[in-house]
Amino acid sequence: MFDDGGVVAVPEPEGWTRILDDQPDVVSALARRLRAAALSALPDLTERVYPGWQALGLRHPQAGLLGTIFPQPDRVVVYLEHGAALPDPDGLLEGEGQLRQTRRLVFMPGAGVPTPDQLITYLDLALEHALGAAR
Repeated sequence: MFDDGGVVAVPEPEGWTRILDDQPDVVSALARRLRAAALSALPDLTERVYPGWQALGLRHPQAGLLGTIFPQPDRVVVYLEHGAALPDPDGLLEGEGQLRQTRRLVFMPGAGVPTPDQLITYLDLALEHALGAAR
């Protein structure tokens, strides 16, 4: 199955659809764009819906959980599971001094930064880190 841009489109998990149905349209659209970007760039990722957290986890078969997408009423926050150990090439990671292990990227509807491409950059860094730590 392909979307209108020629990218392989992975069907959305039902639980994720329900979570997004409770959010404003601009937040749901942004969360869907981020999910699609991550799955297109890293096709080995699998998804796990966390209904209690109202979130979607992105897992790699060898590296485990890389990040979790949390739609909120006015933004989408992506927590990187081992973000505290990652480089921050674009200066976008938030949570230092507040979070011990994770760091977050905060995406605001209509804002130019961070972008889905930057999410991919940070997921790539998280994957490299996790695979390196597993050796």
